[in-house]
Amino acid sequence: SEWERLQAEEKMSSALDMLRKGRGQKTITEEEAEFDRKQAKNMVIMDDGDDDDDEVFTSANIESVEKRILNVNPDIIKKEAKEDKKEDKPKKDSPKKKPKKSDKKKVTPLRIFIVLVILGFVLMGGYAYKVFIYDPANVASEEQITIYNKLISYADEYDMMSESEKLELLDMEADYNTLLEKQKKEIDEYFKDENHVGKSFSQTIKDLKKLKESMEDESSEDFQKLKTYLEGWNTYTEIQKREIVNYKSSYDKLNSILQKKIDDISRKNGNKSFNALYQEYQTLINKEQEAQKKANEEELARLQLELAEAKNLLNSYQTYAAYLEETGGSAEEISQNKAAIAECEQNIANLEARIAMLE
Repeated sequence: SEWERLQAEEKMSSALDMLRKGRGQKTITEEEAEFDRKQAKNMVIMDDGDDDDDEVFTSANIESVEKRILNVNPDIIKKEAKEDKKEDKPKKDSPKKKPKKSDKKKVTPLRIFIVLVILGFVLMGGYAYKVFIYDPANVASEEQITIYNKLISYADEYDMMSESEKLELLDMEADYNTLLEKQKKEIDEYFKDENHVGKSFSQTIKDLKKLKESMEDESSEDFQKLKTYLEGWNTYTEIQKREIVNYKSSYDKLNSILQKKIDDISRKNGNKSFNALYQEYQTLINKEQEAQKKANEEELARLQLELAEAKNLLNSYQTYAAYLEETGGSAEEISQNKAAIAECEQNIANLEARIAMLE
């Protein structure tokens, strides 16, 4: 219908006006009014046959025409005329005003798409960091750091260790295998240093295993003698058990691995390691020896005193014998005195022998 057509034209005109205002332009109605005003000002009405009768429109005529054209209030026209005069003056550059941002952003499919793309890049960046930069396999745990430092200490002290201490490194092979690859490489390089071990950790372990195999040979005489003695422990008398102190030298000749085996046999039969049994009976023997020594000292003092008395008695008998010879004692007296001297000399000899044994 005609009404609908007019409504559509009005909406279209309003939309165009809004678009032009957004660009800083005047509306279509304003531009048309401005154009009409300028035309009215320049308009001159000529007479048909008489140039003298030419008439130029005055301001009142122009104003009347503008009223008829625009059908607007004269005050509006005057206002617009003043604005035209201002426009004729050179305009000073004014700073462009930044368009005000809308407080609320409209959610559009484009914005949703951009957000999803950005989110995708963030996720891909995180994944790339996790795969290419952050790798848990390259982060050492506290336990791994402890093992690493302990192996370094072994390398520093290796040359000062005994065979048994070096063999303890075999127990750390499993710990070494739990280290990170980069830690293993660093340990190997540290062990290879001539100032430390002089060969890699892996080679050191191989050599220690060979050493351990050679040390596990049970064919030695000392090992077999100890093994046989300890296996019969539960059948021995107390005197026989004391003989364990006589096997200490054989035990000391064994390497650490064979000593450990002897200790295992000793615990199985005597409930204690070899050294524990040895110490037990050695302590017992020492106490008995101390007591015996004290008794011997007392006996020695007694015998020495008795020897002194015997010598004094002998001296008396010898003096009496001289007296009998001078005085011409009877044969019986002389015979009895000689027997006493002989007995006294024999007693002195026995005392001296006993003293010698105690000393």
